[in-house]
Amino acid sequence: MSSSLDLSHLSANARLLMVNVATGWIAHWDPEFYNMHTRMDVALTIDHLYDIIISLLSQLECNPKEFFIPVVYYSDMFIRKHGIKHNQLFNLLLASTMLTAKFWGESVLVSNKKIAAVFRYRLSDLNVIERRFLAGIDFKFSLSKTDINNFLFDAAQLTPLPATSPLTCSSSLSYPPTTIVASSPLHVSTSHESTSGLYQSAFTPQPCLV
Repeated sequence: MSSSLDLSHLSANARLLMVNVATGWIAHWDPEFYNMHTRMDVALTIDHLYDIIISLLSQLECNPKEFFIPVVYYSDMFIRKHGIKHNQLFNLLLASTMLTAKFWGESVLVSNKKIAAVFRYRLSDLNVIERRFLAGIDFKFSLSKTDINNFLFDAAQLTPLPATSPLTCSSSLSYPPTTIVASSPLHVSTSHESTSGLYQSAFTPQPCLV
C-alpha cells in the first residue's frame, strides 16, 4: 500500500472491531438469520471468513495489516447503500479484497482467473461480482487516514463482544497462516477448525452480490 496510507501501526484490536462491524451488518440487514443463531456463533463465523481474506491478501503479497481494514471499509461503503444477506457476505469480502489489492497494491498482480479457480467460481460469475461491487461503491476508492480513523472510531462505539469470548481470548487477533485450497468454494485448511456450524451452510458463496 502506498506510504501515504500506511496503516501498519494499527493495533491488533482493530481486527476484533472489524468482526464486530460485520456482525452488526448481519444483525441489521438479515435479522431473520441473525436471530436464529447466537451473536457469538455469527461473530466466530465472520472471524473465520476473515482468516480466508487475510490469507488471500498474504498470497497476493499485500500486507494484511495494511490492506485488511480498507477491505472492510469498502465493504461497509457498499452495505450502507445496498444492504447484505448472510449468504452474500463472502462474495462481498472477496470482491472488496480483489479491488483493494488492485487499487492500492504497488506492482501487485491480481488474476481473477486464478482466484476463480481457487474458490471454484466460474470466471464470468466472479467478474460480475467484481463489477457489481465497483458500481455499488460508485467506483470510489479514495481513502485517507482520517477516513480510517473515523471508521475505527465508529466501530469502537458498537456494543462490544463479551470479554470472555473465544475471539478476545484466542489468537484470532493475529493474522494466522491459512492455506486456501480448491476442494470446495469455501473450504480452507487452517490451524484451527471453525467453531461455528454456520460456516458451510450459511456462508456458502452465491453467484450474486446484490
